[in-house]
Amino acid sequence: MIALLAGLWAKISTFVLFLLPWLIEKAIKVIGVGFVSYYGFTTMLDSLKAHIFTNFDSLPTDLFAILVLARVDDAIAVYFAAFAIIFTHAVTSKLTFKNSATAANL
Repeated sequence: MIALLAGLWAKISTFVLFLLPWLIEKAIKVIGVGFVSYYGFTTMLDSLKAHIFTNFDSLPTDLFAILVLARVDDAIAVYFAAFAIIFTHAVTSKLTFKNSATAANL
């Protein structure tokens, strides 16, 4: 029984050690592309948000007070954050990976 478990453990550990570099490579690529796209898109959205809030502050005082009480500024910030996350998800879901061993053989 112990020999059977030791053999099973050896096969599982071999499989995990075989799969680990591939998983690490894919995770680094996805995290890298996701981070770059999120950071770049968030930077663009921040400049757009700054432009909107600059114009938001130049509204008449009564309208500005009503919009602040309705928390429209928070709604705009949540909308931009959701848009950035949707964009990042769209970019990372379209990633395709090529096997580096196959690409080297071509």
